[in-house]
Amino acid sequence: MADRDTTVVERGGNSGLIFLGIVLLIAVVIGGYFLLQQNRAENARTTAVTHAVDRVGDAAKDATGK
Repeated sequence: MADRDTTVVERGGNSGLIFLGIVLLIAVVIGGYFLLQQNRAENARTTAVTHAVDRVGDAAKDATGK
């Protein structure tokens, strides 16, 4: 009878990769949130400037009588 050598291969260690994936996903979500907030603030600022320019234009028209 011949002795057989048995090799045991343990698979695992994916928990670190899963944790890294979750951390990266959270970072992307947080980054996206801040980018959207910045975009909303810029749009609000642009709208405010546009309304101010319109009012100055209207005041200039009223002053010149045209």
